[in-house]
Amino acid sequence: MKRENRYIVIKRKDLAPNVPLDTLEKFEEVFSKVSPLLPARECVVVESDWPEYEHVWELIRLRVEKAEIPAETVHGVVDAPAVDAALRAFTDDATNDNAFFLVRAIMEACLPRVPE
Repeated sequence: MKRENRYIVIKRKDLAPNVPLDTLEKFEEVFSKVSPLLPARECVVVESDWPEYEHVWELIRLRVEKAEIPAETVHGVVDAPAVDAALRAFTDDATNDNAFFLVRAIMEACLPRVPE
């Protein structure tokens, strides 16, 4: 899997102290005109200095490759609220691939392996 630069992400906290007010106002004006023309998306952003960053990339790679997700990878990023959210997402929308793969990975990590 090749990592792609597919999104533009601006942390709101970074704008105010670093961008002059007049530039920020121009940016907001342009953004308010452009955003209605774009599809709505909900995303999770994991910054590169977070300890979960490489674990998340690994989970994405494994999902894309439809590979088995090792328990240690799941344990590196999953906590109780994440499990709960994934189960709710999968229950609400059984076609949600991301929720499906996360639930599958959690189950694989938590259930004992059956000898082949």
